[in-house]
Amino acid sequence: MAVLLPPPDFSTRFSLPTVDLRAGTWWRLALVVRADLIGWDGRPGASRFVSMAGKHEVLYLAGDKRTAFWEVFSARLLPLAPVDRVLPPSVLDDRRWVHFDVPAGLKVFDASEKKSLRAIGASNMSFHGDWSLSQAWADAVWSHPARADGILYHSDKNRNKCVALFRRATQPRLSSITGEDRGLFGHDGAFLAALRRSGFLS
Repeated sequence: MAVLLPPPDFSTRFSLPTVDLRAGTWWRLALVVRADLIGWDGRPGASRFVSMAGKHEVLYLAGDKRTAFWEVFSARLLPLAPVDRVLPPSVLDDRRWVHFDVPAGLKVFDASEKKSLRAIGASNMSFHGDWSLSQAWADAVWSHPARADGILYHSDKNRNKCVALFRRATQPRLSSITGEDRGLFGHDGAFLAALRRSGFLS
């Protein structure tokens, strides 16, 4: 039976398995009002993988645009009846696509694989659901001597892949980051057409 929280001797008791993060394009839907569209987040306790201890900064990216969209808007849309799941243009105009050309060589813990979870005495719920659990496990992964560059995980919204990258001084620089200076209505007609077919645009 997997433990709920990482044990105090996690770093010495367990070897942390890592995999190569897929190099190439990953996505983020950023707020225009942010001075930094890249979006490193180190606010203590404010996101899934940053605990109240504030040990590290995290960059949350999605493997595709649809997943990036749901990571931002699902909390607003899913509690509503399907007929009411509509976003006005003003809300979408406040967001910008930012795509990241992630370099090869980043090593991440794959929390989407049961084998990896079992290897460290964790369960699927260790990295999903209650943030107090996922934050504690993220701290353990961050502090482990394997020095993983982040955590690969399934989106709670559509089961597609997301990654939370840790900001480490020793990792390859994300120097080929490109910010799209157009909102959703000025970029990617195919994506917008899919949203309209789903009824999400007013």
